[in-house]
Amino acid sequence: MLAHLLIISLGIVGFIESTYIYRNKRKQKVLVCPLHADCETVVHSEFSRFFGIPVELLGAAYYGTVATAFAAAVLAGILPTGPAFLLTAGAFLFSVYLTFIQAFTLRQWCSWCLGSAGLSTGIFVLALWLLSWEGLLVLLSRYELLLETSQLLGLAIGLGGATVSFLLLFRFLRDLVISSFEAEVLRIISQAVWLALAVLTICGVGLYLPAAAALAASAHFLLSLFVLTGLVVSSAFLTLSVVPRLISLATRQARYPGSRNATRLRRSALALGAVSLISWYSLFFLVTLPVLPLSVPGGAAAYLAAAAAAAAFSRVAGQRTST
Repeated sequence: MLAHLLIISLGIVGFIESTYIYRNKRKQKVLVCPLHADCETVVHSEFSRFFGIPVELLGAAYYGTVATAFAAAVLAGILPTGPAFLLTAGAFLFSVYLTFIQAFTLRQWCSWCLGSAGLSTGIFVLALWLLSWEGLLVLLSRYELLLETSQLLGLAIGLGGATVSFLLLFRFLRDLVISSFEAEVLRIISQAVWLALAVLTICGVGLYLPAAAALAASAHFLLSLFVLTGLVVSSAFLTLSVVPRLISLATRQARYPGSRNATRLRRSALALGAVSLISWYSLFFLVTLPVLPLSVPGGAAAYLAAAAAAAAFSRVAGQRTST
């Protein structure tokens, strides 16, 4: 009962905080930002919207849903359902994503945003504690088909988004011009890719835990984990560091200056895009073709070789199209 009440309380606090940010932004009021952080830069950045929806509205909807759902659970005397727990897990990963953006992309901190990340983390930990380890394994086993279906859906979204994103990026960088519309398209696609990565992560963990002993000895699972790690790293650098800096550079001028910095960013974008694309296709084949006879060393070496070849090819192709 105490954990339920704590979750409800955290949900109410989060709802109040999210609506406070939204109301101040609408009225164009400056946020009071404790700890000498730069809240204004963060809450008005291009990352303050997800698929065109203000992040604070998504937060208000999440916290309101959590508070209502767990209050209903208390009144009915039942445990939270599987979808409610998965919702808290998704919100936790989203808060990690937003915190990463503050740290490595914007390089500015928002006290309210960090507080919201702490609230979502607290709700997730409490929801996990409520289920207990045994209850979590039972829950994941019950939703195995849903997790497998969601995993395939995440793969389809990520693979399609990564393919379109790389083709668009290659086209945009070929003439060294990125319009505001093209920049917005890239942002939306990158958000779709990150959503797919979150789905894959949640589903992967959900499928792994009930069958940990068997999967830990599976070459396909270990290779999938290895490729997923490479995918997350390359996507993080591409979408949260390199591309935003290119867009910022492009929107300030009609064309990129012929500086070493611009050239380095352009090459990095193409190389990381190629590695990300190879990673998505590798992960797709590993998940959909589990009968392929693979060893961990051989599969890892083949993936690294393919990623290196893709990065080298993208650099050569980029040089030819820019001349």
